[in-house]
Amino acid sequence: MSETKNPEEQSTARNMHLASLLTYPFMLIPGIGAWGAALVALISPLLISISNRKSNYVKEQALEAGFFQVLLSLLFFAMSSALPADGALNTLLKILGYAGIGIYHLGNLLWATISTSYGKDFKHLFSPFRFIRKKQKEFYEEKQILSGMDEVTKSVYGDTMKNATMRLLEIANISVQIQDIAVKNKVAEMIASMQGILEEFKKDPKDVVNSRHFVNYSLDSMKKIISKYVDISSKVTPDKEMQETLSKVLPVLETMHTAIEAHKKKLLEDDVRELDAEMKVMEKTIEMGGF
Repeated sequence: MSETKNPEEQSTARNMHLASLLTYPFMLIPGIGAWGAALVALISPLLISISNRKSNYVKEQALEAGFFQVLLSLLFFAMSSALPADGALNTLLKILGYAGIGIYHLGNLLWATISTSYGKDFKHLFSPFRFIRKKQKEFYEEKQILSGMDEVTKSVYGDTMKNATMRLLEIANISVQIQDIAVKNKVAEMIASMQGILEEFKKDPKDVVNSRHFVNYSLDSMKKIISKYVDISSKVTPDKEMQETLSKVLPVLETMHTAIEAHKKKLLEDDVRELDAEMKVMEKTIEMGGF
């Protein structure tokens, strides 16, 4: 993903998106149709991209402009195929459909024009390149982070980061169901703290070797406790034992959060050797809570 401050690149990218307006005069060509006109208009951003191969920004915006023309063509084709040509109602629906596509088209062009005029990294809403470029960026960032590391550290780093990211996403999805504001806020704080630890790993991957057990244990415990809390709290009439369990969740989470913050502090101080204390306190608290 790239941005630019070069006025020439900004102008070129803007013109590529505006070239989509050629779709409408091309519609006047007999027999070409709206969907065909959108595909013909695709030629313009392709030619501009070919003539500006050295600019990553222009190439990325050419892909976005090209994708949008293909999407526009599919929308026009679907509209022309969805309804038969005869009938007043069908004609009215087609007019409304084409008008809706036109409004969507012009709205996207306005958005793209403003973004590229400032050299911003513009992406259409349904663009597959949004996901692709994000993955590419993550890949190159990780490659740069691990450059010069031994194979063991690379393997441990990759596995730990992948597992931690997956667990955090699962915990965040489960936490949506939490009704108690205090518990919900505490979970959000814990997620933020753990994300802070992962950011520190990116700065110094060697820390992962000493920290992976702490991180994996903390995340697995968080998921287990929060899942149990959500399951019990969803009961219509929780019994006395269930209520006691619910009352223990927040103190346990607070203790875990304290341990996570202490661990993050050690990472910031570049001292991750003395981890036993935090682990023992956390494990004991979780056991006493019955989790």
